[in-house]
Amino acid sequence: MSKLILLADTSTRLVCYFTNWSQYRTGDGKFMPSNIDPNLCTHLIYAFSGINEENELVTTEWNDEELYKAFNGLKQRNPNLKTLLAELLEAYKAEGAATGKPRLLTSAAVSAAKGTVDAGYEIAEISKYLDFINVMTYDFHGSWESVTGHHSPLCKGSNDTGDHVYLNTDFAMRYWQEKGTPVEKLNMGFATYGRTFRLSTESSQVGAPTSGPAAAGVFTKEAGFWSYYELCTFLRGASVRLIEEQKVPYATKENEWVGYDNQESFETKVHYLKCNRFGGAFVWALDLDDFNGQFCGQGNYTLISHLHSLLASDLPSPPTSHTFSNQSTLCTCNDQLHSRPHPRPTITTSSRIPDNSFCATKADGIYVKLDAPGSFYSCANGITWILHCPDNLVFRESCKCCDWP
Repeated sequence: MSKLILLADTSTRLVCYFTNWSQYRTGDGKFMPSNIDPNLCTHLIYAFSGINEENELVTTEWNDEELYKAFNGLKQRNPNLKTLLAELLEAYKAEGAATGKPRLLTSAAVSAAKGTVDAGYEIAEISKYLDFINVMTYDFHGSWESVTGHHSPLCKGSNDTGDHVYLNTDFAMRYWQEKGTPVEKLNMGFATYGRTFRLSTESSQVGAPTSGPAAAGVFTKEAGFWSYYELCTFLRGASVRLIEEQKVPYATKENEWVGYDNQESFETKVHYLKCNRFGGAFVWALDLDDFNGQFCGQGNYTLISHLHSLLASDLPSPPTSHTFSNQSTLCTCNDQLHSRPHPRPTITTSSRIPDNSFCATKADGIYVKLDAPGSFYSCANGITWILHCPDNLVFRESCKCCDWP
């Protein structure tokens, strides 16, 4: 019998970006701070502010002060929530001493491209002063290229040559670690959008010739870019395929091609993240998920809600008598990861308890639910979540895992 143990020291940090230009989208695409679920993410980052020639913080939108007040006010509904302002020059420890409050957090969103990293960052040095680092493991490919490619692959593709062997999440995360970043400070990027291409021949596989981007999305109105909720509309009637070696999907319809992430690819990526004990995940962006549940038919925040649950828990491999492989060693992009069979068990449901009474005084972690053998509590920043094991599995306190009876 084999099982995957829930690591008590694995972080459930989930950093989510709010973009101040999403307010200008029309209809169901319009996104304001009031659309944010304050219990979904552990940290929220407001994007963006600016810095003028005098090194002073300045607004970039006419109503930034009003929006930021509403954004920061979300902490009234979740006192454990951390809010940050992107492009802030410094976060002084002296601020904490002066106010008696915890010091401000400092973070950075950094490139995942090797050439940019080599030219632009003294990694070991900046890592000393940052609380966490968001590695932008997306936009590796896009319609600026002449062939199709997934913008956020987990692993290198078999056809990648030259510098393209660096254009994947696995290489980027390991490179930042190898260059001196403590693993617990690294957040892996998750994209809630897709990158599109227009096919120029009958070929539609990865590396197929293209002639630019597909049509702009109805709400995002940017050529080569679709939000996840726009993707859900496209996927109806589309042909969906998995890039097996890179563990991410793409879809085609007529001459349009889009690479994207879904709940299943998020599962694979979170398994990789947790197995490597990276500090957490970050999402670009809140407003690009199906935040109001209008398009994908899977509830509010289809991807981010699933990501939240995945970070709080993981699943075992079934017994060896079944046809599943042991997932507990799948930490790297090697043949073992590439050959993992499908299907595999997934978290079926999760729910949050409104009064948060169970987790109010408990440390973050996983706890047994005595009245329901197939369920368990997940505590994150004082918020109480109930997660459910897949069918026929029960939760065991001894290993803090779902296991076969």
